[in-house]
Amino acid sequence: MNEPATLPAEPGSQAEVTELSILDVVRHALRVIMSSLEAEDRIAIVPFGSSAHIAADLTPMDDAGKKLIDRVINTLHPAGTTNLWDGLKHGLNLLVPTARENLKLPVTAPYADGVATKNGRITTLFCLTDGCPNVTPPRGHVDTLAHHLKTNAAYLTGVTIHTFGFGYSLDSALLMHLARVGAGMYAFVPDLGMLGTVFVHALANALSVWATQAALEIEFDGSRVDVEVVGTRAVLNADKQPSSQAGQPLTIPIGDVRYGQSRDIVLRVTPNPDGPSSNAPLLTAVATYLPWSKLEKRTAFTSLHDLTSLSPESAQSVNNESLRIQLADALLHFVSNDRKADLLPRTRIPEPPSKTSNEMGLLAQVTTKLNLSNHPAHADAEGQVNLALEPAHWNKWGRHYLPSLALAHALQRAVNFRDPGQLGYGADCPLFVESRDRANDLFDQLPPPKPAPLPTPQPHISPAPAQTHSATSQSASKRSAVSSMRVWNTRSGPCVAGESLVRTPSGEHRIDQLCRGDEVLTPLGPRQIVAVLRTQVFAHGVDLCTIDGLRVTPWHPIRRPDGDWVFPSKIASAARTASEDCPFVFSLLLAPDAHADAHAFFVGKTAVVTLGSGASDDVRKHDFLGNWVAIASALTAMPGWSEPSGVVRCSGTTRRGEAGEISGFLPNHSAEDPASGVTAPFTENFTAALECRT
Repeated sequence: MNEPATLPAEPGSQAEVTELSILDVVRHALRVIMSSLEAEDRIAIVPFGSSAHIAADLTPMDDAGKKLIDRVINTLHPAGTTNLWDGLKHGLNLLVPTARENLKLPVTAPYADGVATKNGRITTLFCLTDGCPNVTPPRGHVDTLAHHLKTNAAYLTGVTIHTFGFGYSLDSALLMHLARVGAGMYAFVPDLGMLGTVFVHALANALSVWATQAALEIEFDGSRVDVEVVGTRAVLNADKQPSSQAGQPLTIPIGDVRYGQSRDIVLRVTPNPDGPSSNAPLLTAVATYLPWSKLEKRTAFTSLHDLTSLSPESAQSVNNESLRIQLADALLHFVSNDRKADLLPRTRIPEPPSKTSNEMGLLAQVTTKLNLSNHPAHADAEGQVNLALEPAHWNKWGRHYLPSLALAHALQRAVNFRDPGQLGYGADCPLFVESRDRANDLFDQLPPPKPAPLPTPQPHISPAPAQTHSATSQSASKRSAVSSMRVWNTRSGPCVAGESLVRTPSGEHRIDQLCRGDEVLTPLGPRQIVAVLRTQVFAHGVDLCTIDGLRVTPWHPIRRPDGDWVFPSKIASAARTASEDCPFVFSLLLAPDAHADAHAFFVGKTAVVTLGSGASDDVRKHDFLGNWVAIASALTAMPGWSEPSGVVRCSGTTRRGEAGEISGFLPNHSAEDPASGVTAPFTENFTAALECRT
């Protein structure tokens, strides 16, 4: 965790070691959370290793409180053990007056007892860990947490628990089950490149909560209809449908409800042709929820008297939501549903499912349906999910990634900027978007933390001279300074902004005005365009380097007149560009040629590589992007390929394996053209309790 933080690098290239440690970057993310809160909000921090302690009591986020919390963040240090339950318990007990009496509290800002601390606040626990628990409560973590929440319901009703797993030494199934008991999310953070986007979305989701503890109760006449909830695991968190007893409603947990964001549940209602006739409703749905004021629970209800055909619009909506839930359900079948698995001895990692398993068959069926319906989640199912299930990736990151993605779709929450299928959740909620974008800007704009001291090398005796050197042994003089934290908050692929002027035989033309059949000037003369790849820039924007009139993503190889092929990030710093200023980025596929230099175009005097160059001895080398046949094959399956213009519509890239190497393109079926890594363990485990005044 004290190891140096490396800058994100294109797979295959040497990652540049910085003066910051991994913990420094985590501290920065905590400061983003702190800076996003208002004076009436409060935050507490509870580190846990072999045991937990209160580093900061609930502290108002006025200027004095933020200075205090900033000092606490600086005291966080690595811990070698993981007493997860002690961390959760201490974080929750800060909110229980009777339990607070037994806590060893630091001398910080005074805690204000009484109703005023609970009403009008949304309370959220962020639990972050980079290891498997080595201390387990007798009941197991999940049942112990459920019992603790029930026992202290008078104070903990409405508290939401989110869990975050860093790195790969995790029990992701356990972290997911803890989050579900706490009506929250589990987020997998494989590397520092994902740290910023995960924290930004988690905070935005927490700040846009309108009501907690929501549930849907379905009352129906079992003699007249049968009711089944779509998504047994995704929605009910169960292995089978509950039995419907006479007079007992079917209860569906909902959890948090956010401003401007719907929660959609799909029911299969089957009439009994032999059932009795009646004027009473076939089904009544009652929603209960606890508004942020927490004064009293409220209800809303609706009734269904007959089963009629849906309008085409309603039928399409029901189909889309059903497919979303089915995908989440299929993914959760790859995750252990044993709430007491942590009581068993930890053995080897479960083998990835075989190609012929029932789980793989179910996922294949859902993926086909998503594809036929042009559903946004199809990009996830065909992309990272397929990779995660490959034996080469399952043990490293696949088994951690699937539960995180499954909950994102099950709960309709955007959790990062990387997975394209979940980017639409919350997009129509101004509060969520505003909170997300503000936190995103803070992550980029807050000054980098002061570097922590280098770890002191430990003397050792070796029978032979060491032949390798770890990053931690590098001297400070070889560690690069960091001027902006944006480098750990990006997902740019190789492309060029649309206004860039490309040199052609007839003059200069904007790249966004070129199409199939046009010619561009290459270092070896004119060459015809086969296809134009147009990729949409989403609301979070794109990082671009500006070099002599060329705006290009940091990892798109270029060559200056007097230099070699390099990544733009080596010449100019990247700047975040809003989607309004750069709605699309572009790449070109030129006619095939055996010479790599025939696969480039000029913007001014700068040569820019095109897709499929075939280069093998410089930064242009890439297993996918440099393979002309693979590129052409991928583009033929994309929307726009068969059109005369040859402008192929793309929504992002798929990435392969732990290094995140680009391996394919994601289709963009929208009419308007609406995308994961390697590190050492990173951080001290801790629980952060947030209380936000709404």
